[in-house]
Parts: sequence; C-alpha cells; structure tokens
Amino acid sequence: MDRDILRAACEASSPPKTRLRVVIVGSTNVCNASCVHCPTGKAETEHLVRGTMSMGAFCSLVDQLADQCNVTLAFTFGLFGDALLDPLIVDRARYVKEKLPGIVLSLNSNAAAYSTAKHAVLADIVDHCAIHFESFRPDVYDFIMRPLRFERVAPKVEMILRDFGRKTVFGIPLHRLNVSERQTMTDYFLDRGAGSVHFTPISNRCSSNGLYEHLAFSPIHPECRSERLDDLIVDWDGLVLGCCNDFKRQEPIGDLRTMSLLEVLDGSARRAFASKLDAGEWASLKTCSTCRWDKCAHVGVGVRSPLLEDEPTGPAAELRAVYASTSWRLTAPLRARRRALSR
Repeated sequence: MDRDILRAACEASSPPKTRLRVVIVGSTNVCNASCVHCPTGKAETEHLVRGTMSMGAFCSLVDQLADQCNVTLAFTFGLFGDALLDPLIVDRARYVKEKLPGIVLSLNSNAAAYSTAKHAVLADIVDHCAIHFESFRPDVYDFIMRPLRFERVAPKVEMILRDFGRKTVFGIPLHRLNVSERQTMTDYFLDRGAGSVHFTPISNRCSSNGLYEHLAFSPIHPECRSERLDDLIVDWDGLVLGCCNDFKRQEPIGDLRTMSLLEVLDGSARRAFASKLDAGEWASLKTCSTCRWDKCAHVGVGVRSPLLEDEPTGPAAELRAVYASTSWRLTAPLRARRRALSR
C-alpha cells in the first residue's frame, strides 16, 4: 500500500506530458519519384541536401517522446521521401514499438522500392502501410509519378497487398485525371484485401508548380490554426517544421541537432508560428502565403460497390483499353505545359 501511495505521489509531482496528435518523421528525404504535383526533384528543391537520419538521432527523438509526450493518434514514417528507401526502416519501426507500445505506427510509400525479402517483416510490426497510388491507366500513372512506371510498380503493389493484407491502406490524391477511376480503384483494392482506400484533395505543397491549377478542381487558400502544431514534423536532419507541406523547408520552428524536444515544443519560434496562424496572418508566413488545397466533393473514404460481382473483372486488359482511348488525349495539355515550364 505504501508503495502504491509513493508511486502515485511521484507521478503527481512529475511535469505533465506534452500532448501531440501525430508524429511525422522523414527518416530519409530520398524519393524515387518526382510527381508532377510535388516539389521533390524540381528546381525549387534542388538546393536541399539529401540524406538519412542516423539511428542515434532517431532513438534520441523516440526516447524523448516516450518520456515527455503523449502521442494520441499515430507515429508515421515518410515526409519528403519514401519510407521504404530508408535502409534502417525495420530497426526504426521495432524501436518505436518497443518504446511507444500503444502507438499506431504507419509508413508511407509509393511501393516502388518494396522488397519482400527486406520489408515483409514490417507487416508484423507496423499497423498501417499507406501506399500512394494515382491511376490504373498506365499513361496517367507514368505522367503523374514520373519516372516511375505503372508496369513496374503494379506488381509491387500486389506484393504489399499479399504481405500486409488489411494493414494496407491506399492514399489517392484525387484530381481531374483520375476522378473517373474512383470506384474502380476502390473496388479493386478492397476486393484484394486492403483495409481502406482514402481519396484526398491535392495540394500544391506550397510550391509554384503551374500544373497544379490544371489538375485541381477548385483550389482554395486554407485557413489553418494553431491546432496544426499538435503534429510534430521532423525531417531527416532533425529540422522541425510547422507544416508537412513545407517541402522547401522555409519555416523551421526548431532543430533537434541543437535543441531538446521540450525546447522545441516550448520554443519561441513555435509559439510565434502558432500566434500567426490564430491571428489569420497567413500572408506573413512563407509556406501559408503560397499554400493551396483543392476543394473537391469526391474526396473521402471509398466504399465498395454493392453491384460488384463476387469475382471482379481483372484490371489488365480492360483498363488498358480504357486508358488507351481517352487519357492520353486528356493529359496532352499538361504534358505541353510541363515541357514549357522546364525550358
């Protein structure tokens, strides 16, 4: 009894833990794609050094989270790079689950780097494997996800579905080139055992990409408030950012190379960023002043068609016939615009 009272007294005297909603860690900023609606691989981000977080720095971050924070929703691998391109991803995932056993752990990937030999073990560790997918039409997929190729990535997606089962979730940015495939993609992935299919509005990711306006339905300037800072966003080198769309890293709010996690969370830069968001001073922030999000009625979680047969039609021949007759014509203006911008 005395021991219980002592433990309770110690807990009561401990400083309260900082509440965080989500922790997003870019353990690597290396990506094998340069999507047309993303700044990665473009001139505006070519000045950024590419690298991978050291295991020591990563463990220090996780240890501080375990000791000082209450993460209420999830820990996610993948920020400006592909999580499966991190050679230490398995060790990192194990460490998170060891130190934060109750956390929902997910990783983000476009599936191109997936290897059953290297990565299948993650199915027993993570809670979600989130796959960025764009289209079943090879010419649309190849155009959006360049230099990735549909014919090479599609088998990797099937491998992940086989290895991860319902832990596989799909994140599909919805835009003018793939909106007609919404139900097809939903039915196909859910029938093959995916846990869910999420259709998200596309963002320009605070970039000056002229193609975004052609892809989006009705772009708006979002009005984010300080609740956004309930998400901790850490890039590979320890730089802490206020927004996961800050691909150019223009608004850092801390640096774990020189600061402790609590110093970052209690720091003046984070407080100033929060104050500007709450005051509606988005124009004074480099990221917010250029940020656009699409307003699209078709976003949300996909629901399987009730009319789908027990054995759905295989996608290969049918889908290729569809894309061959329509989508190449639809993407012609975008390809022309991209060529003009690259000159």
